[in-house]
Amino acid sequence: TKNSILTLKINPEGKIWIGTDGRFIILFDPETERFTQIRNKIDDWSAAVFCLAENEQYLWGGTWGGGIKQVDKKTLKYTSINFDDKDQFRNSVFDIELRDSLLWIADIGIGLIRYNIHTGNKKSFLHKDGFSDFPKERIVDIYFEDDSTCWLSTDGAGLFCFNPFTEKIESYSIKYPLAGNNLQSAIT
Repeated sequence: TKNSILTLKINPEGKIWIGTDGRFIILFDPETERFTQIRNKIDDWSAAVFCLAENEQYLWGGTWGGGIKQVDKKTLKYTSINFDDKDQFRNSVFDIELRDSLLWIADIGIGLIRYNIHTGNKKSFLHKDGFSDFPKERIVDIYFEDDSTCWLSTDGAGLFCFNPFTEKIESYSIKYPLAGNNLQSAIT
């Protein structure tokens, strides 16, 4: 429905970014009790925002089928960042985490993506593209414990620990068997 809230993010000023299913992104100011809706463009059908990340200048929203939406926080206008021009489904994003100038993206069809917000350079980590230890199943959650420890939960392959510096990954579900391999969140 158009009233479904998919994610919340409190910014440093105490305002709340709201990712919705159908109403795109809304900013709520608890002090003034005012809502400001960022409207998606008419030709952009993806209005479901599953995850949010921000810095001083931009807010990024991960969408279903529409890739990443990069919102200028001053103008509230956005541009789209897509990773697959042939298959819109592969532009569905479950989670994003911003670490310095790198946006880490859990993309349903591509896997884990490292995207430099300043240069636009990207690197994909996929099982089929030479990263044989990476899960074949989709990554649904990313959590950085510190700069060299990134936890990835998957829909069917369990929990993984990834080192962004060495680009090595280890399956914790194999090392320490879990009750199940469908993990919706690495850390809550």
